[in-house]
Amino acid sequence: MKTSIKFDVKKTVQYWLEGAEYDLGVADAMFEKGKYPYALFMGHLALEKLLKSLVVRATGNHAPVYSLSSIASRKNCPESATKDYKSSCSVYGIPFRSSLSG
Repeated sequence: MKTSIKFDVKKTVQYWLEGAEYDLGVADAMFEKGKYPYALFMGHLALEKLLKSLVVRATGNHAPVYSLSSIASRKNCPESATKDYKSSCSVYGIPFRSSLSG
């Protein structure tokens, strides 16, 4: 017997937003300690989670990939939310995890 679990958009958006807020706090703490590579990485994770929250809100579907460009290019993701993100991250040498997501 197959059971389906209802996808709760509001809870999923909240999950991604809370994760982004936490990661941004960690990024701030790492920055204050002079741990700049870790601060940038945590900032990258926060950005990823913010983008995922936007995609989930706009599409009503999961955003399971790790590639920021894939997340940002998904249907209905607000262009204003993704403008210049890739070039900004690339300036700091933040690697994109697209090889993990396929």
